[in-house]
Amino acid sequence: CFEEQFHQRFGITPVFPDTYITLEIYDREDGYTNAAALLSDQNPFPGMDIVEFGQTRSMILKRYTLENLSVLEMLKQAEKIFKDTYSYEAVEGFTRVLKERIPAICFRELIATALIHREWQVNSRIKVEMYPDRLYVLSPGGLPEGLSEEEYRSSRHLSVLRNRSLSLVFLKLGKVETLGSGIPMIQEVYADDPVKPD
Repeated sequence: CFEEQFHQRFGITPVFPDTYITLEIYDREDGYTNAAALLSDQNPFPGMDIVEFGQTRSMILKRYTLENLSVLEMLKQAEKIFKDTYSYEAVEGFTRVLKERIPAICFRELIATALIHREWQVNSRIKVEMYPDRLYVLSPGGLPEGLSEEEYRSSRHLSVLRNRSLSLVFLKLGKVETLGSGIPMIQEVYADDPVKPD
């Protein structure tokens, strides 16, 4: 998945070991890093649970467990599940228009953030709970050291990288900006909405 997406993005195949060293997923002395394992198609780390609920937790409509997949493939599959769950078509005048009950840009940001900022040594999956009108993303490990809850929620664009190498790969592949703009962007999307994200 990594090599395929690298080729799609840059039109070339990553060169071993040079490209891998540049992306900090390979070290000449120690070999492949944990970030390389996370990007591999046999990723041994805990994955992601996505559950689609009805109005309450007692109504489980669908469940997906994404494991032994590259984190890039997890992101791709989570985006597909999101579209299947929260997208619908509405007729406006003479045209059918694709709508979203929750903005896809916010979901992508939450899942990408959960993948690159989680604590991978914690033996627990990322949990995504989908309800008809809301969703929750729970990422193991809490906030990175050195980042307070107030700073995280602020519009200051502060980013503390817990997994630098993984962040670098996501940045190069155009999946994130690593500018600390995710939470402020989500706040902007909901600026005129009476219900704010928490």
